[in-house]
Amino acid sequence: MVNKTYAKLQEKIGREQFKFQRNSEKIRMLEDLHESLFNRLFKITRDIILMQKFIFETHIK
Repeated sequence: MVNKTYAKLQEKIGREQFKFQRNSEKIRMLEDLHESLFNRLFKITRDIILMQKFIFETHIK
């Protein structure tokens, strides 16, 4: 009886460790994507500000 319970617990631990590893990989991918998207958004915002500055300076002259 104890051996069966132990074997079942070992099996459950193995499955949960596999799930944990898979979820950890997904979280890493999401963090990389988030960083990439944030960097793109920052670049787009910077470009928009530069365009506004150029338009303003051109319009003033």
